[in-house]
Amino acid sequence: MGAITGGVGAVTGMAALGVAVWAARSGSRSADAAADSAGAARASADSAATTARIEGDRHHLELIPALRFRLTVDTTEAGSTAARLGATARLTITLDGPQDLDGVAVAIRDDRPDRAPHTAGRPTAEDIAATLWGPWRFRPGVDHATRDGRAVPARPLARRDTLVFALDPAPVPDWTTADLWTRTHADAPLRLTITCTRAGHQPWELREDVYPEPADP
Repeated sequence: MGAITGGVGAVTGMAALGVAVWAARSGSRSADAAADSAGAARASADSAATTARIEGDRHHLELIPALRFRLTVDTTEAGSTAARLGATARLTITLDGPQDLDGVAVAIRDDRPDRAPHTAGRPTAEDIAATLWGPWRFRPGVDHATRDGRAVPARPLARRDTLVFALDPAPVPDWTTADLWTRTHADAPLRLTITCTRAGHQPWELREDVYPEPADP
């Protein structure tokens, strides 16, 4: 009887061990399946987010404002576009579409973003930072332009409407001469950064170089 009982116990133990192994393997497979499912869900969510982002970028590009620019210069010298003392200029920005804009802000960029100070003498780094490097500035006090004439704040612009801005020659730095400054920027473009906004959309930042033309050719 002892041998029989021992044999039954061994069989029972082996059966229990088999059940335990099966349960462990089954649990492992379930865990793997759950992990695979979670990974697939994450991949699906990432794919959907990527698709949505691409579609949003495409839609944003399709709605880039179509702007037309014109810079006319009025001087005492017929046909001239030089930004010299006594000259004035008129910048117009027309929106051709595709939709109205809540705001159009305009800023003047320097002619060169990488200008370095002289190792001796002027212009120094402070001179460079304080100088509007270009032929024109927005007329201070008009159109809510900044005191240095570098920028005007955002204004709404409907499709097929036009914004008009008054400009004056940029101030001549005190470390150069008016004649040299004028010749350096003769017929140079007005370099602009235009930020357009509309509710429900990311802003559009555009850059444009607007070349002058005489008011009376």
